Order: sequence, then C-alpha cells, then structure tokens
Amino acid sequence: MSEAKDRGLDSSLLRSLTAGALAGCTVEGLLYPLDRLKTRLQAKCVGSSGSSLSYVYKGLPVVLLGNSIGSAVFFGTYEQSKALLHHQQGCWESLLADSASAVLGELAACVFRTPTEILKQRMQAHGVNVVDGMRGISLASLSTGFRATASRDLLFSALQFPAYEKLKQIVSRDSRQLSPWEAALCGSATGSITAVFTTPLDVVKTRVMLSKEDACQRSAGVCSEIATIYRVEGVRGFFHGGICRAVWMGLGGLLFLGSYEKVKTLFNSEGKYYRDFSGGYASCASVNIWGIDRGSDPLSLSYRRCWYTSGNDQNQNQDTLKQAVLERSGYKQDKAKIQQVHTTPTALTGVGVELLAGGIAGCTVDASLYPIDTLKTRQQAWGCFWKEGALAGTWRGVSVPLIASIPASGIFWAVYVPLKSELWLVTGSNTTAEIPAATLSEMVSLVVRVPAEVIKQRMQARVHQGSVSELVNQIYAREGVRGFYAGSVATCYRSVPFALVQFPVYEEVKRRIHTRYEKTPAWWTGAASGALAGSVAAVLTTPLDVVKTRIMLAPPETRLGFYQTLQHIVSSRPAALFGGVVPRALHLGFGGMIYLGAYNGVSDYLRTKT
Repeated sequence: MSEAKDRGLDSSLLRSLTAGALAGCTVEGLLYPLDRLKTRLQAKCVGSSGSSLSYVYKGLPVVLLGNSIGSAVFFGTYEQSKALLHHQQGCWESLLADSASAVLGELAACVFRTPTEILKQRMQAHGVNVVDGMRGISLASLSTGFRATASRDLLFSALQFPAYEKLKQIVSRDSRQLSPWEAALCGSATGSITAVFTTPLDVVKTRVMLSKEDACQRSAGVCSEIATIYRVEGVRGFFHGGICRAVWMGLGGLLFLGSYEKVKTLFNSEGKYYRDFSGGYASCASVNIWGIDRGSDPLSLSYRRCWYTSGNDQNQNQDTLKQAVLERSGYKQDKAKIQQVHTTPTALTGVGVELLAGGIAGCTVDASLYPIDTLKTRQQAWGCFWKEGALAGTWRGVSVPLIASIPASGIFWAVYVPLKSELWLVTGSNTTAEIPAATLSEMVSLVVRVPAEVIKQRMQARVHQGSVSELVNQIYAREGVRGFYAGSVATCYRSVPFALVQFPVYEEVKRRIHTRYEKTPAWWTGAASGALAGSVAAVLTTPLDVVKTRIMLAPPETRLGFYQTLQHIVSSRPAALFGGVVPRALHLGFGGMIYLGAYNGVSDYLRTKT
C-alpha cells in the first residue's frame, strides 16, 4: 500500500496535537542536560557553573510547558498543511509540499517557542531563576529572538522534514507502513545531518537571546550579531557546540519523531477503514448520527475527518466512511440514521470550519453586547454603576475583545468539537465527553483571552484614562509580560466552571430541540440553547467573576491572590460576591444566544456550501 494511502486520517488535528505535545515533552525531558551543555558552549559569557542535579535541570519546567505547546502547534499545522498541499504524487511536488508544510508549522510554533527559548537559555547559561530570567525580556528582544529562532527553525524544518518523508519512502519500498522505531531512525539520521548545516544559525540565535538590553555587548539584531561573531571569532565561531547539537538533534529526532509516530499510531485505531482514501485532493467529511439509542440517553455525534480521496468513486468512499464511523462507535448500520455525509472537495477542513465559525461568533457577540459587559464590570468594581458619568464611555476598549475574540473563540471551538467527538467514541456518553472537552478547550483559549480581559476591564472601569496602546505600554513598563496575565488563575477558576455548566446544558437542550423539531434551523437551535445555558451558567459563576474582576483591576502593589481576594470580599461585604449578577446574566444570556446561534449558523453554512 502506498504512502499516500497510509496518510488518510493520520492528518487528524487532534492526534497531531496530542502526539506532538507528548513527543516534545519526551525529547526535552530526556535530553535537557545535553541541550544545556550546547547552550553554554555557544554562549559568549555564562554564569558560574554548577554540578547539582537541580542546576543541570534548571529551566526544565519552562521548557516542558513551552515545547509541548510548540510541538503540538507545529505538528497540527504541519499535518493539516501537508494534507492540503499533496495534490501530486511526483517526487519534486511532494518534497516542495513537505517543505512548505514544515515552514508553515515552524512559523506557527515559533510564536510559542520564542519566549520559552529566551527564558530557557538565560536560565541555562546564567543559572538564574524564572523571575530573574524574565527581567529584561522586552518586546524588542522578543521580536529579535523571534527572527533569530524563525531563521534557524524554518531552514532546519525545510531541510529535515522533506528528507525525513523521503527517507521513509525509501525504507518502505514494499509499501508497508513503517513501525514507529523505523520512523524514529529516519528522523534521527535526518536530524543529525540537518543540525550540522544549521549550527551557525543556532549560534546566532543563542547569542541574540542571551544578550541583555543593558549589557555593553548588546547586539542590535541578527545581522549585527553575525558580523560580531565573524569579526571576533572567525568562521569557527559559527560552529561552537556543533558536535553537541548534532548529537542532541540526532537523539532528539529519534525520540521526538519516534514518540510522535507511536502516539499517533495509538490514536489511530480506526485507520484501517480509511486507507481506501488516496490520491488527488484533500477533502473533508461531516457525518452526523442522530437518535442512537443507548438506554435512555439520546446521543448525537458530529464526526469530521480530513483524508485523501481519489474522486473516482465518491459513493464507495462515502460508504466506507459510514462503515468506519459506525463500527468504531460500536453500532451496526441498521441501528443508526446517517443524517448527512458531506464529501465535496474543499480547502476548508473540519478544524477550519471551527476556527472560522468560532471567530465570527465571538466577534459578533462582543460587538453587540459590549455596553452590558461594561456595566457589569463597573458594578463589580465600584459596587454600583450609578457613579457620576458611569453610563458614559461604555464602548471604551471595545477594540480589544473584538481583536482577541477571533483567535480565542476560534481556538476554543477548534479544540472542543474534535475532542468531544473523540471522547464520545471512547466513552459512549455525552456527559463524559462534553465536560473534559469544554474544560480543556476553555483552558487553551485563556492564553489569548486573559490579556484581553485585563486590558478591557481596566478600560471599562476607567482605571486608565488614556488609549488602549498607552495602557498596554503602562502595564508592560510596570509589570512586564506577567502583568497581562494578572488574575489568570481567577479567570481559570471562573471560566472552567462556567464552561462545565454551560456546554452540557447547551448540548442537552440542543439535542432535545432537535429530537422534537427535527427540521429546526441550526442557528435557531443554537441560539435557544445558548440563551438558556448562558443565563444559568452566568448566575452560578458570578462570585468567581467578581473575584476575577477585583484581581485584574487591582494595582500590582496591592493585588492579592484568588483566595485572599475571596476572603476579603466575604469579610467586608458578602453581598458583593453577586455584584453585577443581573447585567452578567443578561450579557451571557443574550451573548449565548448570539454567540452559539452565530456559531451554529456559520458552521452549518460552511459545511454544506464549501
């Protein structure tokens, strides 16, 4: 069986994200001392050496967190891009598609990887702790570090992954599927060779990231650092740590790609059903199964996957897909009703639908209901919103949530929908699928949402009288990057319980509406379900929202933690825990109606029209 057939549903975003994250943690956890040695060899000046185990592994927690996210983003982007770009099966077309996919994956991953790399290498080279390592990290250093990291990683991946894919083809001449260990050896070989060629860029990146703004040897940028290395150390300076890097990337390729392929294989139990999908173009299918009866629990499943389809026999492909879904979920064809199978060729994959529909829905609700959200914030901050001029400026700061809601809402739905489907197939229960899916999705989206909440609420409560850009500069000057995540723990404590209440209620009401009124439009079903779920969840989680607001609005010198803030409110005025409950219930009730109605309407349109 050809390699194109083996790809099938292996490009599933959820498997790529999970396998990539676990692979990143594995390689960094096992090879971190070697990486630290490489950094110290490449650095121009380092702190005092240490020999304790804690010193050798200094910065490891930062790396595990940052690289798990970066690796997940890389493989999620890489596999999805590869599925769309593999239109031809010729040698050069395939190599170019792999190169382009790797470049796109690295660009996305570098956004998360750059801050981690800067902090990690400062801790490795100078032996400082996390707080000291974060000092001096400015937007300028992040920008310079991003360019240096991207220059190295884009070239590395553009060379490694086409070579990796080609070597797998050569090893698998009998068209069999390679084992994870065989794929790991391919990754090790290509990683070592590519590491040697990209060592000069790695040296430049290390020097740039370790330079401090107030240091006398500060580098103005990547080009200036290259000139400095050549002038002071000559050509040899560009290959410091080259052997260590080659060994590290060779072992790293073995562990990284080996664990990635192994985890992906574990998640690909249904792969045998999809190997008939091969050839010409990438397509996306949507299969909705309604009315499956397991006891008294009516179940529904939206199951989307991307695969290669030849286009020669669409009917046979659809039948294969139906059989795969039904057999994997433990049902025979006569026990389920297939409502829709959409296999029209499209560039918009299942996750693309969630990203676009979620972004549009989030932007719509923030634009239409922002004044109500402002009144809620002011009531929670002041105890009332009837202060003089309190009704003025209710649109202040609206640009912040409008910009942030597009990626935040898109990320939430892109994680929630496929994860819910996967968990349903494992557990067979709506509740056990929806609760963890909503929890994880909400936590991921908070990475984008928390900074926007901090800026938005300070503008709403008139803590800052200037513009949004002035507030951003003020927060960064006073508190650094950490200032934008003030109240992140409180936001998590509020948002996760909210999602745990809202989405199971939303899904259950939507199922009941669909069961009773089968022809109800998707947008109306989503709007009605969202209004009820949003109102109920808003009332129940208002105390947590009050605590979150107080923390975000407090100056850094008087800011307390979550439990201290909660205790202070209870001891001074317990009724304040429900401050703003009416505008919050109205905001999230109407917001749920608009948000989930828009999401369902847009996603339904995209699945049927694209």
